[in-house]
Amino acid sequence: MARTAIPVTQVTVAGVEPAAQVAGDTVNNNVVEANDGDVILEVQNSDSEAAHAVTISTPRTVGGINVEEDTVTVAAGATKWIGPFPPQVFNQSNGSVNVNPAHNKLKFRAFRV
Repeated sequence: MARTAIPVTQVTVAGVEPAAQVAGDTVNNNVVEANDGDVILEVQNSDSEAAHAVTISTPRTVGGINVEEDTVTVAAGATKWIGPFPPQVFNQSNGSVNVNPAHNKLKFRAFRV
């Protein structure tokens, strides 16, 4: 199955309304398409009792060694902003960034600045 997309909202000087949050998809995982290096990911943990992690895939190698994936833990009831994501580190071959939530209590929004 296809990953669940997290739409990217372009931030402007006139201001924008944030998109609806996208629930973490622990079966198919999530994706941010068309990363240009100016994307920021908002991660909200809607679980009031437990922290949960999200892993951002890094499909690159340096000198034959895999670049370690970026795993961020979000405390219970908290929100974190992650990024930006340099394309040379985080982009898949199609220009997207793979987002792998550990729990469906994680909610996502993405912004391009």
